[in-house]
Amino acid sequence: MVEVVESCMVVPLEKTPQHDLWISNIDIYYEQLGYTPLIYCYPASSSSDPNFFSVDAIKNALAKVLVPFYPLAGRLVMGADNRLKIECNAAGALLVVAKSELTLDSFTKMELSPEMTEKYFPSKIGSAHQYPSVLFMLQMTFFKCGGVALGVARHHVLHDMRSANHFLQTWVNMTRGCIGADLPPPPFLDRTVLRARSPPVVQFDHPECIPKIINPSQTPGATTSISCAMKLSQDQINILKCSGKPDSTVDLSTFSVVAAHVWKCVCAAGGHGFSPENNARLVLPVDVRNHVHPPLPQQYLGNAIIQTAVDARVHDVLLESVVGMAQKIKGALDRVDDSYVRSAIDCMELMHGSMKSSLTNDDKLASEFKLVNWLGMPTQGADFGWGPPKFMIRSHTASDNVALMKDDGAGISLQISLQRETMLKFKDLFYDIPCLDA
Repeated sequence: MVEVVESCMVVPLEKTPQHDLWISNIDIYYEQLGYTPLIYCYPASSSSDPNFFSVDAIKNALAKVLVPFYPLAGRLVMGADNRLKIECNAAGALLVVAKSELTLDSFTKMELSPEMTEKYFPSKIGSAHQYPSVLFMLQMTFFKCGGVALGVARHHVLHDMRSANHFLQTWVNMTRGCIGADLPPPPFLDRTVLRARSPPVVQFDHPECIPKIINPSQTPGATTSISCAMKLSQDQINILKCSGKPDSTVDLSTFSVVAAHVWKCVCAAGGHGFSPENNARLVLPVDVRNHVHPPLPQQYLGNAIIQTAVDARVHDVLLESVVGMAQKIKGALDRVDDSYVRSAIDCMELMHGSMKSSLTNDDKLASEFKLVNWLGMPTQGADFGWGPPKFMIRSHTASDNVALMKDDGAGISLQISLQRETMLKFKDLFYDIPCLDA
C-alpha cells in the first residue's frame, strides 16, 4: 500500500556548534516513550498548484530550521558516565518520501494503530532505544488523490509538545519564505536550568515519577490496545460543568471538567485493574514553564513537564460527581509549584542509575491512566503555504490507558488508547451526556 520513493538525511544548511548537550532528568524520564508519531493530513490543493507540497521546498526549509534548532540534527548517545546526552554533530534528520494507492479519505478512515505507524513513518522509528538514535524523522506520503500525509516523528527526549510546536512554527514560516523578525524567536537550549539540587531534597511523594518500563524489544504490533478519536461539543462541556453541586467560588477549567468525565468513564468501563475495590491513579502531566522561579523562557527547548496525580478507590471515583472530581483534579494541578517541581526533579536524580535495572511494569499500578493536556496548543497551525491540515492526530500511543485532549473547533477532541474490549464500554459511557433540552 505504501512505496518508499526516496530516503535521505537532511543536514543543517550552515555550520552549527559541535558539542554534547546535557539533558535533564525530565528528558531522561521521557526517553522511555521513544518517538511521538504525529500525522498531519493535507487535502489536495484546490488551485492545482504544480508545486503542492514540493519535496525540495520542505527539504530546504528543514535544512534552514536545523540551524537554530541544531540539536534535532544530532544523535542521542549514552555517555561514559552511563547518562544519556545529545551529541550535536549535524548528522541530520531523516526524510522519507513515499506514495500510496489509497486516497486521503480512505486513509483517514483507517484504525489508529502501530501498523499505521509502520507504513506512514520512517522504519527507524522502531529503534528509539538503540544508541546512537536519530532524533527527528519525517515521511511525506503522497496519495493518488493528490493529498499528502506528513508523518512527523520526534524523539521525546528532544522536547515536549510546546517546544515541538515552536520548532514546527519556525519550520512552517521558513517554508513560506519568512525571514528575520517574521520568524518566531530562536530556541533556548540550556537545560541546566532544570538540574537537580546538590544534595537532592525530596519534599513530596512522587509515585507518578516512577517510569513505566517499556521493553525496547517489544514489536509495534504486540499491544492489544486500540486508539480512537472522540469529540465533545461546547454544549456537552457546559452540561458537564453543571454535573453535581458545584462550589460557585471554584472556577473549573474545561480540562479539569472533561478530565473528570473521562476518568469516571474509564473507571466505569472497567478493564484490567479497575475493579471497584482497587485503588486507581489519574496521572496528569503539567507544563511547568510558568510554575518555577524564575519562570523558564517560553522558547525552552526540552521537556518541561512534571506529572502530578489523583489517587482514589475506583468505587469512590464512580460515586463522585463530575464537578466534585474536577475539583480534586484542580487541586492536584494547583499543587505543582516551584517546590513541587524541584522535589520531583531531585526524586528522579535519586532514582537515576537504578531505575532501569530495578523497576518493571509490575511496579506500576495496574489501574493507572494518563491524560495529556494539549488544549491551547496550535496543533492545527501547520500551514506550509498550501493550506492548513485537514486534521492532526497521533497514529498510536506506546501503551494503553493513555489519552490526549486537544482543541477541536468549538469543542474538544479526545484521542484515547484502551484495551479493545474496554474501549467499547468507554465509548457508550463517554457519550452518555443528557442533551440540552432534557
